[in-house]
Amino acid sequence: MKDLSSYVNAVYAARSLELKKEKMREMIEASHAKKETKKLAFIKLEMCRSADAINKFATNYMFSGEGLKV
Repeated sequence: MKDLSSYVNAVYAARSLELKKEKMREMIEASHAKKETKKLAFIKLEMCRSADAINKFATNYMFSGEGLKV
C-alpha cells in the first residue's frame, strides 16, 4: 500500500481544472492499482467536469487504495 495523501493534497491545491486533472493523473500512475483499475480511473477522470468532482474522486481513489471502499 502506497501513501497517496501527498498526491491528494496536490490535487486539492491545484487552482485550475486542467491542473487538477494533471495532478490526478500523476496520482493514478503512482498508485499500486492494477492496470485495468488505472485504465478505468483515467476514463472516470475525463468524465469529471468540476473541481469538486475531481477532489472527491481523488479522495475516494486514495481510500479505495487503502482498502476502504467508498
